[in-house]
Amino acid sequence: MLFIACGLVGSTVLSDPCDDYGQAVDKYIQAIRQSSEKLDQATGAHQFADALNLFTSATEELTTTLHQLGPQVTTLYQSRGVGSLPACDRAQRG
Repeated sequence: MLFIACGLVGSTVLSDPCDDYGQAVDKYIQAIRQSSEKLDQATGAHQFADALNLFTSATEELTTTLHQLGPQVTTLYQSRGVGSLPACDRAQRG
């Protein structure tokens, strides 16, 4: 049982920054789509502001995530030497 708990904690700590990056971008894209739908349906200032707030919050969240992951992704690229990281390349392509 202790082994399983250590494995779960270890996998959380050692998450792949490229996967985290990809998930953050996917979440951002979804928020942009939702914001766009709300903008299309907005008939007043309050609805417009709600759509804009959704977009702004998603942008702030993505920016924070990218700042946190930047050093980790850079380290991965540097440790790789010549070439790219397939998982990060996939995440960047979206």
